[in-house]
Amino acid sequence: MRAKLHKNQAAIADYTTVIDMKGVPIDIRAMTLYNRALVHHVTSNESAAIDDLRRVLDMADATENIKTEARRKLVRMERTTKRTTSPETSAESHSPAGLQVRTEAKPVGKHTDL
Repeated sequence: MRAKLHKNQAAIADYTTVIDMKGVPIDIRAMTLYNRALVHHVTSNESAAIDDLRRVLDMADATENIKTEARRKLVRMERTTKRTTSPETSAESHSPAGLQVRTEAKPVGKHTDL
């Protein structure tokens, strides 16, 4: 709720409390890490966002849908970073998040991004 109100530091603190709680179900912990990563990204704390997204990907029992969204977010963050820092020099590269990124045109059609 605080994230929606743009109370970012309070939202990060709330998410951290849930993440650190004992007995929290793995799917709740994974979603909380993902949501905290989104707030870190909004506040330009890219390294913390990447760390949280990697933690989601490292969770063996996390649901595949949250892992998929974490991968997508890492790729989008990398694309944004590349656009703002330097032109592409190759068709394929590896992101700081450790994911292989293809840089080619996407087919036109309906799709949604977070």
